[in-house]
Amino acid sequence: MLPEKNIDKNMGYYSIISLSILQLVYDKLADEKSAIEITEENAPDGISLNLYKFSDSFLDSQNDSSQKADNIRNEIYKKLNIDEKTDRLEYPFIHIQYYQKPDGYLKEYYSKMNSNKSSVYNFFIFFCKAKNNIEINDFRILQDFRYDFVYMQDLLDSTYLDLNEPENSKLEILSFVLEKICSFLQITIPENIQRPTDLFQQKSEDELLQNFEELLKLTTRGNIEINELKRQSKILFDYKTEQSLYVYDDNFDFLLENENYWHSDWKFDPEDAEYFISEMIGEDLNFEYPEETYSQDLFPYIQTALEKRGLELMSYVTKGDDYLFFLANKEDVGRILELSKLTKIEIDKL
Repeated sequence: MLPEKNIDKNMGYYSIISLSILQLVYDKLADEKSAIEITEENAPDGISLNLYKFSDSFLDSQNDSSQKADNIRNEIYKKLNIDEKTDRLEYPFIHIQYYQKPDGYLKEYYSKMNSNKSSVYNFFIFFCKAKNNIEINDFRILQDFRYDFVYMQDLLDSTYLDLNEPENSKLEILSFVLEKICSFLQITIPENIQRPTDLFQQKSEDELLQNFEELLKLTTRGNIEINELKRQSKILFDYKTEQSLYVYDDNFDFLLENENYWHSDWKFDPEDAEYFISEMIGEDLNFEYPEETYSQDLFPYIQTALEKRGLELMSYVTKGDDYLFFLANKEDVGRILELSKLTKIEIDKL
């Protein structure tokens, strides 16, 4: 069994990629089974987990039995940023392979390669005694993307994974994989270590809230105070509905406070449109239309007049006999429709 650690170098960041977690994974592999496959029948991915051990002669820098072993050892030490004067690489290392299962026509392609894996990520986790410590107090990680593990060749072709590199997608993948491994091996994750799934959920919620803010900013054409923007965005974000989409109702009446909105009955005449749109743009708007033209039949003529000003009339979907109109800058229409899908607030391009 690995000795207890003294300092967990990642604990301050609440990362699951920590010495304490990796030691627990190692103990499970060493005490129970050194090779584990984690996969579910209908799951799109899988994990292979293996424990490997170097020979004494390979790790001992004083052993001169093989020049080739020396060269390989030195290359791996170099990759791992290990200083032989103060650091000592320990015998075991863990190989984690995370892979996506091929889908559709790719199944036939990979079956010809005798493989059920695609999009492979390999992580090689090494333990070491750093800075002349007598106990294991650190770890290093190498990575590569080969389908089949060819032991020493894969290690020599791998690259160092920097744990301090911000926004590293490989670290995010490894974090999620480690959480799955802990669940499978029944390893309890300490409360002071953040679960990647929780981080992902928080990140998703933050991104969604930003989408609401951007949508309101565009549908008001920027004519909204920052504090009000955040308040209204939070209301929309927190609003819960049993429907698959947000639908305008009395809960969203605060939108009417903005001068870029016009709440109208389904039936309106040209004079109504000219008056309210003039109020919205801050100047008189007149447009030509055939006699006896009302409501939605006016849209083409309104849009033609607004196009000259770089604007377009749009509406929130109310699911009722009314409209919640707003004006959008022409260059923002595409993005508004994208945000409509992301926020599940239906918007009509009239």
